[in-house]
Amino acid sequence: MRRSKLKACLRENADLFAWSATEMPDLDPEVACHQLTIDPAASVVVQHRRKLSPEKRRLLKKL
Repeated sequence: MRRSKLKACLRENADLFAWSATEMPDLDPEVACHQLTIDPAASVVVQHRRKLSPEKRRLLKKL
């Protein structure tokens, strides 16, 4: 019951939410952008590819 009321409320007020950055022109990019704190001296590590099962490979070929 509470969940359905919440969904109804959100649907009724959907126009109050910003759905893209263009709808928030006064938003400071420093707030909206994230930064990764990575040590500049760190070296790059390449991960090994994992093999797919034959069934998954067949499915991917179809796509």
